[in-house]
Amino acid sequence: MAKSNTGARLIVSLFVLSFALMFVGGGVVSGAMLYLQMRDSWSARSYVPVPAQVGSVVLDQSFINHKDRRYRTEAEFSYTFEGRPYVSSRVSLNRAADELVTYQKNMYDRLLAAQENHRPVELWVDPDNPENSVHDRSIRWERSLTYLVVGSLFLFMGIKVLAFLYRGLKKS
Repeated sequence: MAKSNTGARLIVSLFVLSFALMFVGGGVVSGAMLYLQMRDSWSARSYVPVPAQVGSVVLDQSFINHKDRRYRTEAEFSYTFEGRPYVSSRVSLNRAADELVTYQKNMYDRLLAAQENHRPVELWVDPDNPENSVHDRSIRWERSLTYLVVGSLFLFMGIKVLAFLYRGLKKS
């Protein structure tokens, strides 16, 4: 009887451990996304504006399931900095696709209009490394808040479950 009880405890403990690690992992990934956006925003403060031509623009839609979609505006820009030509494809500081279609659709519409009318757009270029550039260097606060809240909650829940598991294993 003791062997089956130990085996059952081990199975439950492994299940709880996997649950906790998924939550901790989700918190870490969300925190990393927030960190990257803030780091890139800090770096982009020193970038200089340069006119660029929009070579191509696409509003990419990916389906998570039959109801949920994620959107991402993808574009290619060509620009000249200090007499040398460059090509860039970074639209914004946020690298991930998202559910917030309004931002993505507005960005797509603006870039498409500039492409169709052969109007230049403003691209922000790193003067120390001109290959690095971004069209929209603003922080998307709604996205940052989502990263912060989801990351904090997931990390908190994962740590609480790990503490619960640790106390349970310590007792036995």
